[in-house]
Amino acid sequence: YFPMLGAAVVVSVYIPFRHLGGASVGLLMPLLLSAYEQIGTFLVTRKFVARFVTEIETRERYSATNQGICVSMAICNLHAMAEGARLTLFYADSLRNDEWTILIP
Repeated sequence: YFPMLGAAVVVSVYIPFRHLGGASVGLLMPLLLSAYEQIGTFLVTRKFVARFVTEIETRERYSATNQGICVSMAICNLHAMAEGARLTLFYADSLRNDEWTILIP
């Protein structure tokens, strides 16, 4: 649930700031989404190392499987949620804008 909750937090924090600060706050959106992805990737990797690499019993139990794919899937999920949040924010901005101009993040 972390990727979904994280993306929801990013969107709910960004929208009021964008509404109050205008287009200049839109310049922070890539930084905010990148921070979400980096922190999420760090947490996923840390949890994987703590669970599957350092615990000998778990490592022996899953030695015949490819557990590294779980980390890749989690990172892909984080990236997809960040991209979904980005597109949601663009869509929310375009709904409030009556002019047919170039979308500004």
